[in-house]
This record gives sequence, structure tokens and C-alpha cells, in this order.
Amino acid sequence: MAITVQNKDFELLYQNARAREMLNRDNFYKTCYHRFLTYDDFGTEQCKDCPLQFTELDHRPHTILRKMYNSIQNDFEYFQITHQPILKEDDTFDHYIEIINEISPPKAQKILNLQNFVDIHEEVYCGLFNFGDLGGEIISLSSFDTFETEDPENIEALIHKLSQFWFIAIGQGDNWSNGLYGPLPVFDHLGYDSYALAFRKENPSQMDPRFGGFDLGILLLILRKNNSAFLSNRNKIYEFLNDYIGEFQTIADLRNLQLNDLKHLLIGKQRDNASI
Repeated sequence: MAITVQNKDFELLYQNARAREMLNRDNFYKTCYHRFLTYDDFGTEQCKDCPLQFTELDHRPHTILRKMYNSIQNDFEYFQITHQPILKEDDTFDHYIEIINEISPPKAQKILNLQNFVDIHEEVYCGLFNFGDLGGEIISLSSFDTFETEDPENIEALIHKLSQFWFIAIGQGDNWSNGLYGPLPVFDHLGYDSYALAFRKENPSQMDPRFGGFDLGILLLILRKNNSAFLSNRNKIYEFLNDYIGEFQTIADLRNLQLNDLKHLLIGKQRDNASI
């Protein structure tokens, strides 16, 4: 097992013998990513799948599996890499422990088939909606820049319409049940599916008798059909999303939720699940 200690500038502050043997035999490289210069498409800057980008968001350990082509050995190698933050008393961190294990191709391929999620980050779209006295209200939307539509100017209207369909499907407030539902098609966009996390937030001033003193909300997820494996572990996804949304006390508080951060953490969580 290779172990290093690094700071957020990727400086190698400590390396055990296995870490030097595996990636830095002559102790020549002083930064994390420079150790991968002998691998195609790596080594000149922070790695695109670096676990630190997830750890900086939630201050928790994250694990990725990396398939790399070694141009010197003319072969692929597989590394399972974990970043464990060294937390201070205020739950922030300046340093983290890196743990690297080299794993066999069969095991690596099994994991990769489940966790090829970093490539779909820009193809997972999110929207938050509240349903109350005024009908459906958009709280926030993630970027839809790469969503394939012939009418990009009306993307907001399309997503709003889709949220209304989900509101009807879940029950319009009658017998509303929290949960993760889907998929439903995205109208004429045949290459996409939609999923909905239904949740409630207590609101004593809510006067609609269907809602029983709650505001009703939906977190809408849209992704390509060929990325449906991303949502294969429904129980884990629901548990994560429900806990994350649960940290916000009211619908109004959810206006501070950054959907791109949530999407980033969700992808990181799925990669962790696939690495177990």
C-alpha cells in the first residue's frame, strides 16, 4: 500500500517506501500529479478525476479508480486512489493522506464498468421545484448548456413543464410519498430520461389542505439513457440525496443550495460506492 501526505497545492510532504517504489522511485517529483508524467494524458496539471475535488466540497474521504496507459511499459495500469482529509478542530483541513493500491485488471474492469461517472458530469442536469399555492415554482436550475434541444431559449419552460408532470405522477399532494422515482421520458427528447426525488418541508402557514402543513418539493434529475447505470444503486442514491436535502430546514433555505456542487458530490458518492 502506497501512502503519502500532501497539502492542497499537491506538494508531497511524506511518502512511504511503497509510494516511492510505485511512482517516485528516485524521489524526483515534488508534486502529486507530476508522478504520472509517464502515463498518457496525465502529469502536467491536476488530474481531472482527482478525489481532492470531491473532498474539498464535503471534507470527507473519497476514492476513485484510475485506468492509465504507461507509455514506457506499453501497457495499462490500474490504481485505486483514496484521499483522506486530516481534519482540524473546526472540521477544515490543509493536508490529506493519499492511499494508492495497484489492482488487477479483472477487478479494475468490474469497477470501471460501474463508476465511469466523471465523463457524464456535464450531462447530468438538475432542477429544484416547490409546489404550493401558486403551483410549481422553479427554485434553481443547474447549467443546461450541453442539453441537446432545438429550442435552447425555452429550456426553462421545458423543464418546468416536466416538473408539472412529475407533480401529477407523484400525487399532486394527495398521499404524497417521499422517495426517488423514475424514469419518465423527457417528452420528445428520446435520448434522455428523468428522475425525481420527492420531499417535504414543514410549513405551518401552508394553507392548501392537500399538503397537510408542508411545502412539497422535487429535485429533478435528467440524464442520457445510455448513462442510466449512474442511478442503478437507487437505495444509496436516495439515502445520500435525502440526507443532503434534509440539511435545509425550509424551502426558502434551499435557494442557497448550489446544484452544481450537489451534482459533483453525487457523482463522487457514486464513484465511492462503485469502488467498494
